[in-house]
Amino acid sequence: MEQYRRRLPHAYANNTPVFITWRLKFTLPIDVVKKMSLEKEKFEKSILMLSEDYQNMQRYQFSKKQFDLYDDILGCNQDLPQLLTKPEIASIIQDSFNFLDGKKYSLHASCIMSNHVHLLLTPLVDVDKEKQAIGDISHSLKRFTAREINKLLGKDGSLWANESYDHLVRNEKEYVRIGWYIINNPVKAGLVDDWKQWKFTWLEDDLRQHFSS
Repeated sequence: MEQYRRRLPHAYANNTPVFITWRLKFTLPIDVVKKMSLEKEKFEKSILMLSEDYQNMQRYQFSKKQFDLYDDILGCNQDLPQLLTKPEIASIIQDSFNFLDGKKYSLHASCIMSNHVHLLLTPLVDVDKEKQAIGDISHSLKRFTAREINKLLGKDGSLWANESYDHLVRNEKEYVRIGWYIINNPVKAGLVDDWKQWKFTWLEDDLRQHFSS
């Protein structure tokens, strides 16, 4: 993955990018929760007789499909909270992403949707820690943005859901695919016709060259 390795001032731990997603704290529609739960139960039963290695391969594919469905619901369901794309709130979030770029991670792509965010980043090596933990990075970003957004809105309490989705990027092809998935998210949700029209997307130059045509 030479296209993003050469811009870094520090070495990466295993040089492994990570795709991270988290959302606002709210209750998902019960029918959605039930449908996804039933599909998972049915899937697990269907792979019982397979070898462990093949089960893991099938779980990876199933998890990806489940995430795509979950992400579609977040992006397209107008009954869910629509908070994060208010310009002053989106600015707090993007500024926090950019502030830690080069300190705790190298940021490759980000997209702020109305109720969730996507990040593609690579944790940087820390001289005291071997590497920056994904959980620590997410916690830092969530804590800071929650405090600043609540301050702006005159509120307090939890802003983000506790759970986050993270996925280690396996190779260069997947790195580019996930980069495209992130910037194309507003298009898939029907919010714009072209990814360049979405104001709340950030993309590093080395990754942008793949989508410049």
